[in-house]
Amino acid sequence: MASDEMLAIRLLTRWGDHRWPRRRGCGPAGRGVQPRPRVHAEFAASVRTLVTSLLGTGHPSVALVADAAGMNVRTFQRRLADKDLVYAQVVPEIRLAEASRRLVETDQRITDIALEGD
Repeated sequence: MASDEMLAIRLLTRWGDHRWPRRRGCGPAGRGVQPRPRVHAEFAASVRTLVTSLLGTGHPSVALVADAAGMNVRTFQRRLADKDLVYAQVVPEIRLAEASRRLVETDQRITDIALEGD
């Protein structure tokens, strides 16, 4: 399953107050701890997808996105830095791309799109 799909499933699962099911024999010494999915080269694309899905909540905080990705904030920021990204730059880029997409693909007025972005 693609990373984007895993993050979306994880986000929906966590927000629905469901937890990942524990599997017997997984994790350290078979204690029933499920290992977290590994983040691969698609990390930057997954973050962009996740932030795009959270834009409806306003300006998604780094803590919210990190939690949805199943990481603590510092680990999340390190992973971004490994890809030469900074969260404070990623969100405005995504908001601009989303606004541009909506201008082209919808009949919404530019004023309405701009006001929703604030």
